[in-house]
Amino acid sequence: MKKILFVIIFIVSALNQVKAQLGNVKGNAFEISSSSGTTTNNVMHKIWLLRNNDGDNWYTASLHDAIAVDASFLNPQINTRAWWERNPNNGTQMWGDMAQNFMTLAGGNLGLGTTSPISKLDVNGTVIISNSEGTNYNENLRLPSANSGYASIALGAVAGNSGTGYGQWSLVKYPEAMSSKFSIRHNNDDYFNILTNGNIGIGTITPREKLSVNGNIRAREIKVEAANWPDYVFADGYNVGTLEGLESYIKVNKHLPEIPSAKEVQANGVALGEMNKLLLKKIEELTLYVIELKKESITQQKQLDQLKKR
Repeated sequence: MKKILFVIIFIVSALNQVKAQLGNVKGNAFEISSSSGTTTNNVMHKIWLLRNNDGDNWYTASLHDAIAVDASFLNPQINTRAWWERNPNNGTQMWGDMAQNFMTLAGGNLGLGTTSPISKLDVNGTVIISNSEGTNYNENLRLPSANSGYASIALGAVAGNSGTGYGQWSLVKYPEAMSSKFSIRHNNDDYFNILTNGNIGIGTITPREKLSVNGNIRAREIKVEAANWPDYVFADGYNVGTLEGLESYIKVNKHLPEIPSAKEVQANGVALGEMNKLLLKKIEELTLYVIELKKESITQQKQLDQLKKR
């Protein structure tokens, strides 16, 4: 019994000694152990108790385990290399190099570039990328792929399709052999596609224009920019042609001049801006025909009135 009591007293005394040597100011450190060896450089492995916050209890201290390759790296979390740290109070673990924290595991959340992750994976990008225009970006996440491979993020991954990029929703970057297109897909259907030439397809994987939609579009307003609006039809000297000439053209071609035929529309679609210009032009030409017919009607009516007087 006296022996057990002596051991307890010894342990408490040792802990109190360590506690006193650690200090109660944030940044204080107490070296627990040290081992070293020599290769090309000096190699040291040290373990400290590190005070993370001001205080005199164990809740404000962490265990700091680090490796260094030079005799100058003697301060934890300042110039030690390849360090690991664990807070015994909340279980938070951190990995880093010198004063930089690279990864934190706290409450089951993993943080990269952040010491307080709030989701299962929390990434705070700090890598600066400069392009040819001199613009800087923070690159938070990079998914590299080989020339023949894919890069994908599966959201709600489908069981049994591991490694296929299939999810209830997925973000997929295709290989160079498939024009490196980017797709938002549901299961195995690509609904939204962006090609490297800037063409965007909704409901189509081969958009031929800046925006190709295979389906209906609903909008409150659509504005189409157009040039050479056909007000020139009402300018002096415009030759509208004759009704007889128009009739002959329609008999042969079965559509109005300049207006695409049904076969052409079926094959190529309709350009709204151009079609609106053509339709307005035909309305304005029709207006000129009506005005001319009205003039002819007035002239004929005058002639009839004169005949009646005679």
